Amino acid sequence: MSHYIKVATSAKGTAFYIGKSRNPYSRGNPTLSEKVKNWGASTWKIIKVISDCDLHPEFGESFLINCFKEKFGEVKLLNTATPHAGVWGYDEKSKKIIDELKEMV
Repeated sequence: MSHYIKVATSAKGTAFYIGKSRNPYSRGNPTLSEKVKNWGASTWKIIKVISDCDLHPEFGESFLINCFKEKFGEVKLLNTATPHAGVWGYDEKSKKIIDELKEMV
């Protein structure tokens, strides 16, 4: 399986969602479809696919979300919760991915 970062664009601005390819509506945000509808997204697309080996084996998605929140604090993240809520901080792999994302946007 792989992870992805999606971007939703609307008149309200830009919002992101970090998920796992197995089911984008469950892991970390069971109400994603409702949040996207409330956001009024006019476009919704995957902007980055990340293989599992590029992330921490246990806390990869959590570390990625934590890093995103720190580096993109001013940008809306549609994830309502971190999958492993007790995990703090992030690793170098997540930092590298988010730094690459910052260059893209």
